[in-house]
Amino acid sequence: IARRVALARDYIDSNLAAPVTLGAIAAASHMSPYHLLRRFREVTGHTPHHYLCARRAARAAELLTGTEL
Repeated sequence: IARRVALARDYIDSNLAAPVTLGAIAAASHMSPYHLLRRFREVTGHTPHHYLCARRAARAAELLTGTEL
């Protein structure tokens, strides 16, 4: 399960600038959306949506502090 959650996190991290759906994350991790949601929360303590929002916020902070944006 941890390997599949890692696949989900990799998919999210690779698609921060694109629209990301639970179905797309589930397909990338070879799980059903509901199963992904439960297992992702079990492994990480957060939902995929929360993880996505946190990663996008962290990336935005990196861009703001490290570039002229």
